[in-house]
Amino acid sequence: MYPLITMGYFDGTVGNAGLVQIVYSVGMLSGGTIIGLFDKWKDRMKPFLLSYLMIGVTLAVSGVLPLYKEGFF
Repeated sequence: MYPLITMGYFDGTVGNAGLVQIVYSVGMLSGGTIIGLFDKWKDRMKPFLLSYLMIGVTLAVSGVLPLYKEGFF
């Protein structure tokens, strides 16, 4: 979804879409590492739902940013 927003809404380049994917991947790896290190969750649904909440918030924030390059950076 983020590369589509980058290319369509922010009028970004392929390099910008690649940067977004790298940042997204690093965030996913970081989240997986945190969950792996603290694997003594009583309720495993809480971190799962928190991750979906964070993705929803970042998509909503991306939607209200100004168009074109100003909003991307």
